[in-house]
Amino acid sequence: MSDTTPALDEAFERMAAASFELPNGFVNHGVMACEALAMLDCTDDIDSWARRFARAGGASVDPVVPAGFEWRQALGDYRRLPEWIGYFTRAIDGDGWRAVVAAWVPRLMPALRTALFHGAIRTAHAVRAIDAVDTPPRRGELARALGYWAARYRPGQPASPLAPAGDLRMAVVEAAAGGARRYLAWPDIVHLHGVTGAMAVEILAAHIPAADGDAALAQVHAEHAALYAATEPVTHPHPARPPGSELTGAAVRSLDPHQVKLVEACRRGHAATGDPAFAAPRKRSPACMPDRQPPARPAGSGDRRHRSAGGQGGIGGARKVSVSSSSARASPPPPVLIAAPPHRPRQMGTETLMRKARQRSWTPDDCGIQQSL
Repeated sequence: MSDTTPALDEAFERMAAASFELPNGFVNHGVMACEALAMLDCTDDIDSWARRFARAGGASVDPVVPAGFEWRQALGDYRRLPEWIGYFTRAIDGDGWRAVVAAWVPRLMPALRTALFHGAIRTAHAVRAIDAVDTPPRRGELARALGYWAARYRPGQPASPLAPAGDLRMAVVEAAAGGARRYLAWPDIVHLHGVTGAMAVEILAAHIPAADGDAALAQVHAEHAALYAATEPVTHPHPARPPGSELTGAAVRSLDPHQVKLVEACRRGHAATGDPAFAAPRKRSPACMPDRQPPARPAGSGDRRHRSAGGQGGIGGARKVSVSSSSARASPPPPVLIAAPPHRPRQMGTETLMRKARQRSWTPDDCGIQQSL
């Protein structure tokens, strides 16, 4: 891995002026993808990815150092994102990044699902980067990540207390493996984030007090219970060799940040557990699967056709599975964890996205959509 590479610092500096959310309302994944590329030893690709996402569009945010900032009143107020970034910038400089993470990640964890897990995911990538080497660009990215999570804060599912986990990080990875099995059964973009979201908590768990780590694990279970309620897991994933250079290369060529992030997360999960759910067959991709009948859904859930959400090259979102509303059942395709090299995705309009959000009981904040849309 190349997590200390100066190329990542340059990417963070370049993307500091980039938007947090794209014109279509989706989260800008650039910085997260660049850090994942570093972990995958794809240092030479970081600059081109950073440049592409830096010019993806959307409003940039300049930090403001707040005077008399009362964080409880500002929590969840996206209009105050500049103040949140300024607040965390000052806190990190004054108290050190470790103390800020230890205090604030537990405080924000009830909103794990905020913006479809992206507050936590971006923070985890930033924490891993600064844990490798503490530099000003990495401090700035951590402040932006925490600021976004706090500004988009919206409590998720109520989490029941759990007995203390003997090995907290392993317990979180096992929860992610459970999500991977359900993603394999129904590979859409929402289920994908249950995997990468849980693996983000695995990174963060090493930097928060043990009791708060147990609460974070409980939050993962609560969000997974809601997210995968209608999806039975694949019980016997087809074993395959662990994700390696071939799979990493396919993810990089796809130009899709979700694929890069998923490959990195699954490689990490497989290394920790050897669970085949993290290394499933990759012969076919969600993007290339024919229409097929989905697994059983609750009555009244309606036809949920998953189409691409984003612009050319996958900036706006990962490609999704297209499912048919026909009553005829087709034989299921092999489960996959990675889509094939790119096709031209189709843009999802805001009205369509909001309709799909209502069908799944999402809120605009869960999807990373600006309040004004």
